[in-house]
Amino acid sequence: MSERLPVFPLGLVIAPGGVLPLRIFEPRYLKMVKWCMTEGQGFIVVPPDGDGFAPLGTLCRIVDFDQLPDGCLGLTAHGDSQYSMSNPSKDEDGLWWADIEAIETEADIEPQESEADLVNLLASLMQHPAVQELEMEVDYESLSEVTWRLIELLPFEVYIKQSLIETRDLGSRCDQLREALKALQSESDR
Repeated sequence: MSERLPVFPLGLVIAPGGVLPLRIFEPRYLKMVKWCMTEGQGFIVVPPDGDGFAPLGTLCRIVDFDQLPDGCLGLTAHGDSQYSMSNPSKDEDGLWWADIEAIETEADIEPQESEADLVNLLASLMQHPAVQELEMEVDYESLSEVTWRLIELLPFEVYIKQSLIETRDLGSRCDQLREALKALQSESDR
């Protein structure tokens, strides 16, 4: 059974367990936040794709909000789980809605010695002051979480992040993550 939720197309990817700070000022997204708070629901975050958005996104739940000095609404949302979307439509305010259906959670494993490079890279990234401001808690004993956080934090193009987040096999995701890292390194060496 599917349900219909608001969709927030953003030029980023958030994975399950991720932290998403937002600054909300557009009326359609203020309406979305009000609806989510009233209904006790979340919203789907997904990157744009052409005139619409990618078919797979992450349900985000609002965990904190505050009025910012500039009058905008500041909020923090946490990534919950992944959903496929269908039957997208815009309401009269321009807010996207879609039918959503849960995607089965992948089987998680503990990182092995062969994934030590990814665990160490994430541990290093977590020391950066901008990352520390997000106040993320990371379970380094979960290979899924290690890969999710790396996808969010590394400076890959959004389409690469979306491709990685859509990869359902954990071993394949690790391999693809390493390939994306090699490509990123060779770009920076030029």
